[in-house]
Amino acid sequence: MGFAEEMTNLGENFAQSFDDRINFIGRNCVEVRKFLAERKRERKVMSRKLHNELHSFTTHLTDTVRK
Repeated sequence: MGFAEEMTNLGENFAQSFDDRINFIGRNCVEVRKFLAERKRERKVMSRKLHNELHSFTTHLTDTVRK
């Protein structure tokens, strides 16, 4: 009877461990998606700023070369 109970407990532990890992992954997927969305927004802002600065630089450079 002891061996059968141990095997049942082992199976239950495996199932619980699997459930715990799936739940952990699910929670982290949400957090990772939030993190990536924030980085995407930040990259868009930086991209706009860089574009404006490069445009300004080339405009000034063109004016300087003309002079």
